[in-house]
Amino acid sequence: MEHYSSLELDEDELWFLLSEYGSGIIVGMYDIYHGRRSEEIRAANETAFQSLVQRGILQLASENEVFIAGWIISLLGACHHPDHSLIVQYKVVGESPRRAFIHYGNNLVAELYETQTNKYHLRIVPDQEALLDLFDGVLCSDTNSLCGEREFRLTASTLFRARDLCFKGNLQGSEKALIAEGFEEEQAQRLTRSLYKPVRNASVIVIANRNTVNTQYVQGFSILEGSDNLWIIEPYEENSEEGIAFIPANAEKVRARFLEILPRRSNA
Repeated sequence: MEHYSSLELDEDELWFLLSEYGSGIIVGMYDIYHGRRSEEIRAANETAFQSLVQRGILQLASENEVFIAGWIISLLGACHHPDHSLIVQYKVVGESPRRAFIHYGNNLVAELYETQTNKYHLRIVPDQEALLDLFDGVLCSDTNSLCGEREFRLTASTLFRARDLCFKGNLQGSEKALIAEGFEEEQAQRLTRSLYKPVRNASVIVIANRNTVNTQYVQGFSILEGSDNLWIIEPYEENSEEGIAFIPANAEKVRARFLEILPRRSNA
C-alpha cells in the first residue's frame, strides 16, 4: 500500500494533543484521564509533552511558543470533532480481529486505531480508493460466494439463541430453533454452519452529522460469510416488529452497500 502521512503515538501523547481542543468524546479511544488524580494527570501531560518534543512532533519555537505541523493539526482535529465517523470491525478466519475508526473532518479523512495496548496509529486517508483499500478484508474481494437462496428474516432473539447454541457446540439445537421459527431444514443447516464456523464476519457503522444534534443519525449493516454462503445482514422494522434480514450477497454487492453507507465529505 502506498504510504500516506501517519503518526504513531502512545495514549498519553495522543490524549495530551487531543485535550488541547477541549473536552470531547473521542470515538476509538477511551478517556484515560477518568479516575486519575489531578497530580497524575499533570505528570502524564508533562511526560507526554517532553516525549513529543524529543520526537520532533512538537517543536519549541520560543520559550512560550510551540510549533506543530499543519497536517498533524488537521489530523487531530478530524479525530476530535469530526463531521461523521465510520466504525468498522471485522474478523477473517486465521487472522486477528481488527477494529478501525474513520473520522471525516472539514478538510481531510483520518483513520485511528489501536495497534497494541496503549499505542495508536493515525493516518490521513487521501481518497475513497485508499479507504476501500484499507477495508479490502471487509469487502470480501477474495471470495466468489453467493447465496443462491432468497432473502430471509428472523427475530433478533431467534438469531441470538441460534448463535449461543452454536457457540456451545450444539448445532442440532441451533437447527431445531431455526426450524421452529419456520426455516426449511437446508436453510437452517446453512445458517447454523456459518454461525458455527464463520469464514468472515464484520460490522460497519456510520455516525453521521455528529456536530448537528438535530440531524444526527446512526446506520449500519453486518456481513456473515460461511464456507459456501455470504450474507449482508440488515435490521428492519415491519408492523412495529423489529427483526434482522439476511440478504444473499457476493463481493460486488458488499462493496456497493459499503459505498452506499459511506458519509459524504461536507466540502465535496
